[in-house]
Amino acid sequence: MKNNPDIIWLDKAESSNDEARKAIDSLDNLSVVAVRCQTAGRGQGTNSWVSAPGENLTFSVVLKNLDISASEVIAISQITALSVVDFLKTHGITAKIKLPNDIYVRGRKICGILIENSICSGKLGWSIIGIGININQTVFPSHLPNPTSLLLEKAMGPNPVQSTSQVQHLELNKLLTQFHEIYSRYYDCYISHNTDLDSTDLGNTHESKLEALDQLFRSKLL
Repeated sequence: MKNNPDIIWLDKAESSNDEARKAIDSLDNLSVVAVRCQTAGRGQGTNSWVSAPGENLTFSVVLKNLDISASEVIAISQITALSVVDFLKTHGITAKIKLPNDIYVRGRKICGILIENSICSGKLGWSIIGIGININQTVFPSHLPNPTSLLLEKAMGPNPVQSTSQVQHLELNKLLTQFHEIYSRYYDCYISHNTDLDSTDLGNTHESKLEALDQLFRSKLL
């Protein structure tokens, strides 16, 4: 794997988080490991993440060399959830955050997040942020209670169509690049003390940034 912040695609793997952890020493900050066919995706606790091969985004963002304290680890979760909400908004989809790490659209789950952190001496050493966003999938296993996807939501938009076949399938590579840009802006705003994030001023100190980020996060909750 390349030693620069890049988007790396794997055809098949058990879990993008597992692959990112194995290669973390060779990956630079903000690198992404994406898997087209994820065979053993994980959710919160003992839950699994089910995704049809080649139809959705299943990937992990790697954060390294973080100059933030363990008390700020909540910011990683908030940045991630807000990035997903903003990403969906660019496609005309209004989403809400359901604690602890799920994204919902009209009462249906469109995204799950699994974050793994390494904390040493009171500092956050690295984070691996696993994200699964349902994109083109329209048929889900019956045991999933309320799934949806970007394609389904587009089909039920302001001008609903009778069949999802009337909605053009979205290209995963382009979507992941778009998400990465949004995520990088949030990361830069909080971690790098850059306050140029639209009209949102996240303050000039870690404390004020965390408080402002928390307020923004809470405004997007269900």
